[in-house]
Amino acid sequence: MSHRRNNPTSRHEQEIAAASILGRTRSDATAFWTALSALAACCAAVFAGWAALETRWSALEAEKATKAAVWLQLMNDYEAPEMLTSMKELRAWQQTNPKDFANLFKAMLLTQPKTAAEQHQVDTLDQDRRRVSGFFSRLETLCEGGIIDEQFARKAFGGGTYRFLIDVEKPMQHAKAEALLETKSFSQEDKVAADKREIEVLSFYARVLH
Repeated sequence: MSHRRNNPTSRHEQEIAAASILGRTRSDATAFWTALSALAACCAAVFAGWAALETRWSALEAEKATKAAVWLQLMNDYEAPEMLTSMKELRAWQQTNPKDFANLFKAMLLTQPKTAAEQHQVDTLDQDRRRVSGFFSRLETLCEGGIIDEQFARKAFGGGTYRFLIDVEKPMQHAKAEALLETKSFSQEDKVAADKREIEVLSFYARVLH
């Protein structure tokens, strides 16, 4: 009876082959999971970038909407009956005495005591002046803050408005500051600050509205 003997060499070779296959399997699995992790990281980066773009786009759209809303409100304020009336009344006052209207306004502010009619007139003129001055001060702030494009402001308010501000509003504002200084409602420091501010406003008018 013959017996088959195991071949040590063959068995050793089989073990080596099995170990090699196992090693390749593990290596392939590691490579697979490494590649999968890299792909997942890449996808995450893509989605993060897309989300950032979406956020940026939404922010830009919101900014445009805000600027448009501010511009429309500004135009509504400018075209409001009260604003138009104030500008007409100030121009009419200036035309009653073109060469000396600012000094007359200052004299009215300083007159004490005033009659009821004088008080009403000076209050009305000052209210009209403050309404116009306040509007263009807001316009300056919005332009310098980048909310309103200066080209839009120039197209909407340039030309005749510039002449009105220079010929009527600024002289009356200067007269008001002089009156406040004389009645000691303004300190000298306040007057210096007001003069500096007036230079800034005139520069804005010349740059944007002229």
